[in-house]
Amino acid sequence: CILGMNIFGGGMSDGYDPELMGLGAQVYVSIPWDPSGIPRYGKVVEMDFLNHSVAPWNLEILYGREKGVNDMLGLTPEGTLWASEPDTAGVGVPFVDSIIPRLHYDDILHSIVTTFQILTVANWNDVLYIAAGVNGAVTGLYFYSIIAVGNWMLLNL
Repeated sequence: CILGMNIFGGGMSDGYDPELMGLGAQVYVSIPWDPSGIPRYGKVVEMDFLNHSVAPWNLEILYGREKGVNDMLGLTPEGTLWASEPDTAGVGVPFVDSIIPRLHYDDILHSIVTTFQILTVANWNDVLYIAAGVNGAVTGLYFYSIIAVGNWMLLNL
C-alpha cells in the first residue's frame, strides 16, 4: 500500500459530477491565486445555495492550515473557503476541480483498504480504470503484480 501511495497518491480523481457532491465529499479545489497552481485537497463541510449562489460549497482545505499557507490561500481561521462548480466559476473564484473516488491512495487508511480490495479481487477493475485514466495504461502492471504476488502470498499462509 505504501508503493501505491507513492505512485498514485494525489493523482486519482473521477472528474466533476454534481450528483456526487455532498457533505463529506473529498474533492480537489483549484484556487486562482494559489502560486503552486495545483489543485488543493479539500472536504465539503457546508452547502449554502441561498446566501452563496456564486460559490455554494464551503470546503475545508486539509493540507494548508499552516499560518503562512492559510494567509496565502485566503482561508478562514478554520481553514475553509467557498468554492463554485467548474462550469459556473467566475474570474477569481475558487472551483471544485474534481471529486476523489471512494477508493484512493491519498492517505494510509484509504491506501490499506484499496490494496485489500485489489488483493481480494473484488471490483479491483474499477480502481484500475480510475488509476489508468489518470496515469496511463502502465498502471495495469502495478495492479496485476499486486494481484499475482499478493494472492500467491495469501495462498501460501
